[in-house]
Amino acid sequence: MPYLTAEAQDLLFDRVQSLSAAGSRVAVEAFTNEFFSQDSFARREEQMDRYREVAVKLGGKDIGESGDLLYEGERTEVADWLRAYGWAITTETNAHDLMAASNRAVPPGLDNAVPESVFVEGRLG
Repeated sequence: MPYLTAEAQDLLFDRVQSLSAAGSRVAVEAFTNEFFSQDSFARREEQMDRYREVAVKLGGKDIGESGDLLYEGERTEVADWLRAYGWAITTETNAHDLMAASNRAVPPGLDNAVPESVFVEGRLG
């Protein structure tokens, strides 16, 4: 969903809503608004700069700028949107909690490697 504008995300869910019958289920991995913040974008760009430097040092190509493939800006959180349109949320968990539930942990020093995402499941009433 980060490749959609906020308006396009709402339009996608409007269309899903219009095609869904009572009892329909939905499952979505979506990024939180924190993912779309300027600070988060800056952290990811710094990380990409480090990847580029390492690639060149290892004899690879200079991959240059990747461009802006993601749309910044606040958007309606997926769980909030679904609730507003009559969906009962059955699961809403972030990536850290999902990993912990599967006995997975982030290696030391890689905390920023876990995406600011949320996993949402719902059923239309």
